[in-house]
Amino acid sequence: MKVILKEKQPLSYKGIITWYDKGVEFEVLEEKTFPGFKDLFYKLKSVKWNIVLDGWNNSEDFEKGVK
Repeated sequence: MKVILKEKQPLSYKGIITWYDKGVEFEVLEEKTFPGFKDLFYKLKSVKWNIVLDGWNNSEDFEKGVK
């Protein structure tokens, strides 16, 4: 599944924080819920740069679908 970032925000790759613009497209590699959190989280891969981002990102920050 592909998702699109809703608003500009920082994401991490190999410990380096980079700001990604609204509308950047990512591929969801895995979905997960964590105990104590009601939200769904994504493990993401950048479509443009073909890199897997660090950690888990809140699904609330992304829209499902393709631009």
